[in-house]
Amino acid sequence: LLNENTLSPWMYKNIVAVGLKIKEYTWTEQFVYKYKSFLPLMKQEEVFAFNLAKVYFEKQDYNKIIALLGQTEFDDLLSNLGVKTMLLKTYYELEEIDVLHSLLDSFRIFLIRKKDLSYHKDNYLSIVKFTKKILNVNKFSIDAVDKLKREIESTKVLTEKKWLLEKLTNLGRS
Repeated sequence: LLNENTLSPWMYKNIVAVGLKIKEYTWTEQFVYKYKSFLPLMKQEEVFAFNLAKVYFEKQDYNKIIALLGQTEFDDLLSNLGVKTMLLKTYYELEEIDVLHSLLDSFRIFLIRKKDLSYHKDNYLSIVKFTKKILNVNKFSIDAVDKLKREIESTKVLTEKKWLLEKLTNLGRS
């Protein structure tokens, strides 16, 4: 895994993703800490923080995510998009609706103002749009929920499709 005693941030991220996919949370968290020092120095803190936040999210330890992401600088645009998405999902899970609405509005404006996002813009605007729709849908209207479900399912580029559909499905259970 190491090349000249360095671990590529992409390899680190992929290992974390696999660990989380197979629900090996303890092992994955240990990996995140153990291999942090092998990450390139310039990206070390942000790669570490974001991947640890992903572990916390899967463990449903949402308050740690907010603290961790709030104290880390994220330099590149894609990292910032990932952080905003992670915070959006975290505020939703914590039912911090006022904070979530504020983040959704500022995230949308951020995306509209960024001219250099290319195809990423549509994905993230869709995440914002569908999160708002889930917050506003009449959960007692089967037709409204089904219509929103079909709209989410038919959206081609939507990285958070699974999460959005899960939240929509769980609406009636809350």
